[in-house]
Amino acid sequence: MTDVILLALGHPDRTDDGFGERLLRRFETDYRRPPGLLSLYAGHLPMSHYERIAGCAWLVLLDAVQTDSPTSDIIVADPLPALDAEPAIAVHQMGAVQLLQLLEVLGDRPARISLVGAGFASLDWGNGLSGALEARLPQASRALAHLLRSGGVTLSPRPPPALQAEVSPCMN
Repeated sequence: MTDVILLALGHPDRTDDGFGERLLRRFETDYRRPPGLLSLYAGHLPMSHYERIAGCAWLVLLDAVQTDSPTSDIIVADPLPALDAEPAIAVHQMGAVQLLQLLEVLGDRPARISLVGAGFASLDWGNGLSGALEARLPQASRALAHLLRSGGVTLSPRPPPALQAEVSPCMN
């Protein structure tokens, strides 16, 4: 069983809906992944990871969320409150809410469920986040790291790419 799973949600070809994936990539650039932490890219098909998620100790969802103000700060919900949703009519329409409901019904609910997200400005077709969401990726990565550390996960930052190149051994 995996201790902690980071599950990036959203459709990367729908502008700000790709926030979860971009956040996970940024986090993996900023921090070394410790043992017991699994990163999963679910996109718009979170049900595809049911078997990996079932019964994990801690599930952290990374996603763009609907808020009153898309320019608000990063949202950290820990624990994630129960979410209401209308029943899905087909498996291909099952999203994160339905995944969480199914985990609950089948007795596979993770012991802890959290969310790190940000309000979206646009869900139009196209790749790339809005400027506002792109600018908040560093803050979101730090918020995710803070959440994980508060839960007992040991993280160590990666050196900036320029420093990585400088400390690499020279081969002559």
